Amino acid sequence: MEVLELFLSAVMAAAFCLSPSLVHAQDQSGFISIDCGITEGSSYKDKITGLRYISDENYTDAGVNKNISPKINTTGIDKQYLNLRSFPDGNKICYTLKPVRSKNKYLIRAGFLYGNYDELDDVPKFDLYLGVNWWATVTLTDASTLFTTEIIHLLSSDYVDICLVNTGFGTPFISVLELRLLDDKTHSNVSQLVGGRVGCGLANSDSIRFSVDVYDRIWSPLLPRDCEVKHTSYAIKSPDDDKNGVPNAIMQGAAVPINQSDAIVFYFLT
Repeated sequence: MEVLELFLSAVMAAAFCLSPSLVHAQDQSGFISIDCGITEGSSYKDKITGLRYISDENYTDAGVNKNISPKINTTGIDKQYLNLRSFPDGNKICYTLKPVRSKNKYLIRAGFLYGNYDELDDVPKFDLYLGVNWWATVTLTDASTLFTTEIIHLLSSDYVDICLVNTGFGTPFISVLELRLLDDKTHSNVSQLVGGRVGCGLANSDSIRFSVDVYDRIWSPLLPRDCEVKHTSYAIKSPDDDKNGVPNAIMQGAAVPINQSDAIVFYFLT
């Protein structure tokens, strides 16, 4: 596995970790949060995020509801991953999500946990499509490891299809599907696959998402080697040309070399 070392000066690294914020109403308008595989007609409010999740019954007419195996260690696993919808029949099965706003940008996120729900101990691999376009290959390393993928997409109609395609390596399934309407000024108008987001000032904290991030983007902690976290209580003002809208909680923390003459090294596995 190739390791990419990116050397940055302390000043530049601090700038990388501190990005401007954007004020936005902290509500769930423009959100669709689907817990795939829960009982039809049911819904609940997530105790951690406050997000309201609903059944997928109105979005697809295929598949069967399943629960992951009780033998799987569920410590730290979000409630949405304890169940799933499996699609043993058909080569391509789609979720049709509507109504959504045409000509608007959405963050679309899909999550998968096999959890040996079928007691076969055979981790599947299949493709995920956004409409007619390939999005990702769902590749799970084992029964208890999550796979999530995220894309930012400018919609051209008032609905969007997310499709699972059987490629001959096991039965497709899905655990959670989420859409988040983005501010018109946030991100570019070009579809973007998102590999992940890190907060250098979150090294000793859990990942954060809604409502700290009003768009429900997920930020994970990352502290570079031989660095320490520094915080400020001051709000970080956003410049007018900022297109990322990074939450204030992320920007108030930064990684700084313990030895100030050292460079900051980020390791990315590819």
